[in-house]
Amino acid sequence: MNMKERFAHLFKAEGNSIITEYIIHKCFDGMSFRDIRNWLEQNGYDRHTTIELKSTEILIITPKGIMMQMRTADQGKLGAFGGVLNDGEDQRDGAVREIKEETGLDVQPLDLQYVGYNQHEHVYTNGDKALFHTYRYVLRLKEVPSMVLNEEANGVEFVTSIVPNIIDHQQKFVGDALSGEFDE
Repeated sequence: MNMKERFAHLFKAEGNSIITEYIIHKCFDGMSFRDIRNWLEQNGYDRHTTIELKSTEILIITPKGIMMQMRTADQGKLGAFGGVLNDGEDQRDGAVREIKEETGLDVQPLDLQYVGYNQHEHVYTNGDKALFHTYRYVLRLKEVPSMVLNEEANGVEFVTSIVPNIIDHQQKFVGDALSGEFDE
């Protein structure tokens, strides 16, 4: 069975509503979110079909406040650092990799405090949809680091209170961090 036939069989079995982790593993092993979208479109499927993904979100807490990135993909809204896990990647290792990619900072897995799990849907400005299963971490730094941001951010901002331009599904996460919910 070729990839297109395998996808058609598995997608039909799932009820044609979401591309699950299982389907991704069986059909798109190693392909990026964008590559899967392009494959869907090229093969006659709705490119905006919801794709299920595992991801991380990391709040970096500094003496100046919680450092958040102004996210390019979210019209400059403030968001935690993090992103989609690679196929088979450990969640903590993925968080370390994402911090390195997005900030240039070298951190160790044990520097991260796991603080919870969140599931949320996200619709991108182009209509693509994802259902995220997100592992949340806090990274505490004793000083504000010097960083090199990647193209996912237009800059950083330090927050010491909830502000309206924080990504909606991260409002409570940030509020909990600000209230000391995750203090060790």
